[in-house]
Amino acid sequence: MSQHQQIYTQLVQEFEQKLDRQLKPEERELLYWIAEKHAEEINNEAE
Repeated sequence: MSQHQQIYTQLVQEFEQKLDRQLKPEERELLYWIAEKHAEEINNEAE
């Protein structure tokens, strides 16, 4: 599993647990984008 996918999965789980409901598709898209940007930042710092 890629770092991006790990971050995304963790975010979805945390948000669904705190909200006590399934996330809407647009909410999942936002978390996907956030995870992608976070993974890019981590990769840039590692270089």
